[in-house]
Amino acid sequence: MAVGSLIWGGLAGRTGRRKSLISCMAVSSVFSVIAAFMPTYGPFMMARFCAACGVVGAISAGSCYIAEISPPFVRARFLGVFAVFGVAGALLAGYLAVLVLPSTGQEIMIENKEHFSAWHRYLLLGSLPTIFSLFGLFWLSESPRWLLENGREVEALGVYQNIYKTNRARGGYTLTELELPGPRFRHITPPSVLADMAKSCSLFFGSFSQLFKKSYIKTTVLLVTAWAATIFVYTGLAIYTSKHSKETSAGYYFRNTIITSNRTYRNSYFNTSMDNQIYSNCTFLNTTFRDLYMTHITFLNSTFTNTEFSNVKTSGTVFEYSTLDSVSLIDTDLTDRHFTECIRSNISVIRMSTDCDRDFEYNIYFDALWTSQFGCLVPAFIMIGLSGEAIYRCGKTRIATVCFAFSIVLSITLSFLYHDVPVIWTSGASGGLMLCGMTALTIYAIDFYKTSLRCSAIGFFVCVGHVAALIAKPLYAFLPTETSVAASIISSIIIIVPFIASIILREPTTTLL
Repeated sequence: MAVGSLIWGGLAGRTGRRKSLISCMAVSSVFSVIAAFMPTYGPFMMARFCAACGVVGAISAGSCYIAEISPPFVRARFLGVFAVFGVAGALLAGYLAVLVLPSTGQEIMIENKEHFSAWHRYLLLGSLPTIFSLFGLFWLSESPRWLLENGREVEALGVYQNIYKTNRARGGYTLTELELPGPRFRHITPPSVLADMAKSCSLFFGSFSQLFKKSYIKTTVLLVTAWAATIFVYTGLAIYTSKHSKETSAGYYFRNTIITSNRTYRNSYFNTSMDNQIYSNCTFLNTTFRDLYMTHITFLNSTFTNTEFSNVKTSGTVFEYSTLDSVSLIDTDLTDRHFTECIRSNISVIRMSTDCDRDFEYNIYFDALWTSQFGCLVPAFIMIGLSGEAIYRCGKTRIATVCFAFSIVLSITLSFLYHDVPVIWTSGASGGLMLCGMTALTIYAIDFYKTSLRCSAIGFFVCVGHVAALIAKPLYAFLPTETSVAASIISSIIIIVPFIASIILREPTTTLL
């Protein structure tokens, strides 16, 4: 996604917003569908990489397009709605996963036996919104501001006239508010294809180098550090919250372990899955375990005589200090690593050989992951929905400063929380405020940079933000969840960076009309 944001950000400034949006959504649509049919991991990841490169282009090109066709008094609201739909998409993707994907490890093992499993169906369903949006883009006109910047005044006036006709009944702005940009340069056809390619590459990379010219460098540095710090903390808190929720559920799971001691099973037949149990000093005589899953089962100091394990799949299952005599292992995944300090005699093993001896964790805590995602996204959905109006009335830098200030307060509050629900919703509220602040700074960037640099600037910021997210993931995943102090300290310190940047930035003296 970092690579894609740079590519489409530069292309949107070079080829136009509409063409960039259509091309990036087309790439995302095609490779999303391809990924849904990939049978192996390598081609699947390659298809997902290409799909991610495409979909991220909609952030820079889409935000600039909306800003350039919107009148000033509704621009912040429209961009707020644009950001809200991004959060709504994440919520919809999570809810679709709850409906379609297997929620237990056993279901995952069964699904993996199918060629077109639930994961493939989920990816195919997830690609439908991208395909629908791609078809809708063909009816869009090009950004009039981009047309004016490239000397295509007649086409730009036609677009403005269509906008005026559409909005006239609602008091839309008139053509007298049209402000033509400064000097414009006509396109000169290069003498050859190679010269055209060289010129295109020069313009592409030149748009990024212009961000660091004297008139832009201070603002660029402030905005890019603000984006990086905000995405770093937001991603980190999302990772930490998911881990906290998962480990809380795991602790509750193991606190409810069923312990069975000093019991004899004679001529017994087990054919229902066994979960979270300890058998201590138990005896199994002429017993059969068939067609079942064993999840976190411990046989401690137990005895097995004339026992059969048939079509048994295990997760976290061990035999410790036990005695096994005349035991048959038929089509199971039980290997030497499952037996610790055991006495084994007359063991018969019948199964297909495999080189993959892994202990797959059947407890994926799917509900905990969905709860943490829901708690992180719902506050963002509500806050961003209200941010557009606030930005229009109070100003971009002022709203960004307030949002980051309250985010720091909530990040500090996180250190005093231990229970799962307060941690989820506090970090979600803090993340929502961060996204509101970032939305305000995005609108600031669109107003500050000239037409030819807006998409390149937003694409560059998104790229740096994704790099920061990659750094945040292993750091926050390493933090302990017994207490949230470490996550609170790191988050509150780093989020000071965009807070200071918002204070230093001043409202642009010229605003996009």
